[in-house]
Amino acid sequence: MIFLFAALRIEALPFIRNLNLEPEEGPFSIYRNKDTILTVTGTGPLSAAAATASVLSTHPVGEDDFLMNVGTAAGIANACLHTVYRIHKVTDLSSGRDYYPDLLITPSGPEASLITGGKLCSKEPDPDQISRDMLNSELPLLQNEPVLYDMEASGIVTAASHFIAPHQIRILKAVSDEGTPVTGREVSSLAELLYNAYLEELPSMKAQCVKEVVPAVSCDSLANDLHASLTMRRSLSQLLYYCELAGIDYHTVIDSYYLRGLLPANDRQKGKILLEEIRHELLR
Repeated sequence: MIFLFAALRIEALPFIRNLNLEPEEGPFSIYRNKDTILTVTGTGPLSAAAATASVLSTHPVGEDDFLMNVGTAAGIANACLHTVYRIHKVTDLSSGRDYYPDLLITPSGPEASLITGGKLCSKEPDPDQISRDMLNSELPLLQNEPVLYDMEASGIVTAASHFIAPHQIRILKAVSDEGTPVTGREVSSLAELLYNAYLEELPSMKAQCVKEVVPAVSCDSLANDLHASLTMRRSLSQLLYYCELAGIDYHTVIDSYYLRGLLPANDRQKGKILLEEIRHELLR
C-alpha cells in the first residue's frame, strides 16, 4: 500500500484522477483504490499530523508499504522555481528538531532540505507570516544546498514515525514561489509535475522492497567522534546501511576525515556539519 498525503485537494487532483481513486468515508478527505490511499490533510503541521495519525491508525501498515507527502513549497535558498525536489531532511521550525527520511535507493531527481512552520512564508515583512529573514538561522550548514519551506511535512513525519520506519517515507515538494502569492492555475500545473515525479519514484520504491541480507553496520565509534545525537546516529546508521547495499566504499571517505584531522569533531555543532559533508560526498 502507498499512503499519499497532500495539504490541498488541488495538489491531489492529478493523483485522484490518474489513479482512479474513489472517496472513502472518514473524518478527513480520503480517496483510495486497492493499493493507494490518498488523504487531503488541510494546511498546517497540526492538521497534517492529525490526518496522518488518523489514517495510519485505522489502516494497517506493512513493512513493504510506503508513505509519501506531496505538495508545493516556497524556495528559501538555492532552489529553482517549478522544480520537484526529493526531501532528505525536514526541520520543524517550532521545536528545532530534525527528521531524516531515509533515501536508501538513490533518488531519481534533485534533493533539498525542508523547513516546516505553522505560518505562511513571506518575502516581505508581515506580522502574520514568517519572513525569509527569520529562517536564516535554520538554513542548512552546507553552502549552495537547496532549502524549501512548507507547512505540513514535519507534522506528517512526526505522526508517521509511530507507525512506519524512516526508509518507508518519501517527501516530494514542487517549488511554487519565493514567498509570494501563487495562483490556483500555478498550483494545478505544479501538481501535474508532482504526479510525474511520483511515477518516476515508484521503481526505486519497488526496488527497495526486494529483501537483501546485509550485515549490520556498526557506527558507534564514528557517532561518538561526531558527538552525535540520537537522531544523528539514526541518520548515520541509515547512510552506512545504504552504502553497504550500494557497494559504496565509505571506509575510505571516513578515513580521509581522520587523516585530515577533521575527526574527532570538537562538538556536536561541528559534528553535524561533518555528517552532512560526509553524506554529500558519499551520495554525490
